[in-house]
Amino acid sequence: MRCFVALVPPSTYLGELALYIEEYSKMAPDWRWVRPEGAHMTLAFLGEIGARAMGVAAEAVQAVSGRPLAPLIRFGRPQGFPARSTPRVWCLSPVSGIDAMRELWRAFNSELAARTDAAGLAPLNRDWARGRPLALHLTLARPKHRGARLPDGGNLPGILAEELECRRIVLFDSVTGTGGARYRVVSEAIVSPMI
Repeated sequence: MRCFVALVPPSTYLGELALYIEEYSKMAPDWRWVRPEGAHMTLAFLGEIGARAMGVAAEAVQAVSGRPLAPLIRFGRPQGFPARSTPRVWCLSPVSGIDAMRELWRAFNSELAARTDAAGLAPLNRDWARGRPLALHLTLARPKHRGARLPDGGNLPGILAEELECRRIVLFDSVTGTGGARYRVVSEAIVSPMI
């Protein structure tokens, strides 16, 4: 199973994001747009894992349930990531709430690493084990081909430009098929507002 753990925006935000994607996808046919219901910010990419490792990851997700870790985030204008000149994705990156997001990322990955170690498994989040820094973003689209022209996303409308509290952490299994990957929820937890 190809898995990852992510922070998922509230459903009201995802609904508005769906309208935004519907509008802008018409102006950027060289891009593959995400399914809005699958929009997320990755906390830990686990890759291909077996049932035992998935169980440990699910335990780590449950272990952060109720902790005061929910970040307040505000996104800026859409942009290319990691660089505008050679983007791998067209995304939203936060302009506020970054420190709170890092705190959540550290707390979850520390929990995951401790549980993985206790189970005698190799590190599940290899990026965390290698010390790779958090690269927080919410993917909107990926180029269909090299050199795809970046869309002009303009300023974010309405609720998309407002501060949002993200409380839902989900362990997803990425299931590939016709029309791109779909995400199946394996385990989820709700974190409490930060104090």
